[in-house]
Amino acid sequence: SVIAFLSLMTFFVIPEDTGQRLELSIAILLTSVAFKYATAAHLPHISYLTLVDVFVLLCMGIIVLVNICHGALGLLENWVEAGPELLDVANKCGCAIIATAWLFVQLWFWYRARLARESDTEAGQKRAEDVRRARRARRRRRQHRKQRDSKLRLNGQEQE
Repeated sequence: SVIAFLSLMTFFVIPEDTGQRLELSIAILLTSVAFKYATAAHLPHISYLTLVDVFVLLCMGIIVLVNICHGALGLLENWVEAGPELLDVANKCGCAIIATAWLFVQLWFWYRARLARESDTEAGQKRAEDVRRARRARRRRRQHRKQRDSKLRLNGQEQE
């Protein structure tokens, strides 16, 4: 999340310096990939994507969008030979759109994590109650067996 936010800071490099912008944003993309591999080494290997995996991939997608935007600004400057005013407007629009996407991803993750936490708590409480019920049932069966066995022993002693 922080790494994706830092990629937005590359929009504050002057639009005419496309090379430096791309250099910074690609370095940030490589940092996020390295972060993903470093954290994946410490997590259990599972065959499905978790909520955190989706969040990290969305943040990487934002960084890729930043790179694409910088490339498009470079095309505008070098191939279309757009003036500084157009580059400035395109730069501000790109920054605003990607910042909005970043904010949307943060809010989406916050909402989904909250839902997961609440549902996990309810499921956890239900599982705990099921375990308590099963223990009580086993205890009652054990007591019933003991009572039955003691009655059988008493009946067996009386018959002798």
